[in-house]
Amino acid sequence: MKITTVSWVRNESDILEAFVRHHAAFAHRMVIVDHRSQDNSREMLERLKREGLPLDIRHDDRLGHFQAQVLTEIVREVADRDDPDWILPLDADEFLVTLDTRSIEKTLGDERQDMMLSIPWRTYVPLPSDPMKEPHVLRRITHRRVAEEPVWRKVILPRTVLRSTRGFILAPGNHAAEDSGSLLPTRESTHLALAHFPVRSVGQITRKVVAGWLSSRLDTKHGRGAYFQWKALYDELLAGKQFTQGDLTELGLTYATAKQWTDLHDARRGNVPDNRSAEDRRLSWEKRVIEDPVPTDGVVRYPPCETGAWEVLLKSAEDITEELRRCYEEKFR
Repeated sequence: MKITTVSWVRNESDILEAFVRHHAAFAHRMVIVDHRSQDNSREMLERLKREGLPLDIRHDDRLGHFQAQVLTEIVREVADRDDPDWILPLDADEFLVTLDTRSIEKTLGDERQDMMLSIPWRTYVPLPSDPMKEPHVLRRITHRRVAEEPVWRKVILPRTVLRSTRGFILAPGNHAAEDSGSLLPTRESTHLALAHFPVRSVGQITRKVVAGWLSSRLDTKHGRGAYFQWKALYDELLAGKQFTQGDLTELGLTYATAKQWTDLHDARRGNVPDNRSAEDRRLSWEKRVIEDPVPTDGVVRYPPCETGAWEVLLKSAEDITEELRRCYEEKFR
């Protein structure tokens, strides 16, 4: 069984090593594109590669968030060159897991290859009771949402489908794919899930929103709806909100949900004070999560060197200004 993962990452050093070690256990090759990271993600990837892990490290330093276009090209390249049984487009905060006792290889080996598989998210939520000093995210954050509203799914790609397409294109976020303008059919997997860790710390989620929303505005091929989860939180920051440790649980519970979409379109900015007691808030989230740790026997050896959201914002502003200056010079010279 030959399995390849393809990923696009930016400033993910707090979770990147855990992601690589988890998937290197069954992937024969992991193609990871680092997009403008300001933390030590690049150094971490190089150290993991020197250990002998099957990493193919690439870089994209353009301003825009062109994830779908770049990964589409890599999927086509990998399919032609390596002919893997499965190609898995994965974000660094997604961990492929089985829902039974079989291994990933055995599970994928038993799946039919007549169409793409769609794998549901299981979103994990940080809680006040989490051991904050635990560096391994899979050991620190062990509760997930009871219900996903809506259920977002990501596609994974079998060899036979890739061989039969001529105009294959991945959608933003790897939620779907098309061939020559038509959506490719999918079959929902009942044996696999993606453990999803979108909210992990105050610095991480703030950095993710600032970098993600600004760079996504340069992706003119896709509308704002493709990145609504970033837009909703960016608007809160723009309105003066500063995320705190106490916000993390609610941010995890509402990330990319129908409620977040509705709040965005209703222009509600979260200015209504939450007068519930700490006990009431605790009871509200206790009913919405279940303990379901992702199995891991791995270790993390390389400490993250995270950059602040303010540094990310300043660097983005500087680079955008330089790009605008270059455009002016070309236009008026």
